[in-house]
Amino acid sequence: MAQRKAKGALIVPLAMIIKDQKQLDWLKAGLTESDLKKISEGILTSAWYEIGLMDRAGNAVYRIAGQSKPELAFEFGQGILCKILLSIYRSPLVKNDPTEILARFADLYNGTWFQSGTASFDRTDSGGVFRVSEPEGVPCGIGFLHMLRGVLYRVIQENGGVEIKVACEEEKEEPTKKLTTLTYHLSWQSQKG
Repeated sequence: MAQRKAKGALIVPLAMIIKDQKQLDWLKAGLTESDLKKISEGILTSAWYEIGLMDRAGNAVYRIAGQSKPELAFEFGQGILCKILLSIYRSPLVKNDPTEILARFADLYNGTWFQSGTASFDRTDSGGVFRVSEPEGVPCGIGFLHMLRGVLYRVIQENGGVEIKVACEEEKEEPTKKLTTLTYHLSWQSQKG
């Protein structure tokens, strides 16, 4: 089986927190010496990294800096993670049409950001359903669920959506359960004029 990889653009925001919070014991939080060395040398947004680095960094940031609070992971996704993705991928992610952009977002997930798993977006009358499937488990587990919820919210908002609702079926799962699918139900109103 090919090694699973994630694009550096997804790891940079995690690395920023780890580098900023040097006083925390990131080794106890689950990072390795090799992870810390890569992070201190700098993560390139355009480079591929083994998904384990993202998994360990995401879990450590969620548990330690985010205190395992879903709302903080949501804010991280909506804030710094989405800000970095929009700064790199603004052209394909901002067109003032949430439906079109969510389909493009799924395409970026499939091969541009991850070399494993799949994402899809299906339009519904009230918005749509965004699905992620990672047979070996989504990176960062429950933290990723909430980070991606924040990113999806912000992408809809950046494209003229208001009264946005993003709910994930798997939110009620045990925090330690290995998640292999994420199903987000999205709804919004289009901003008037």
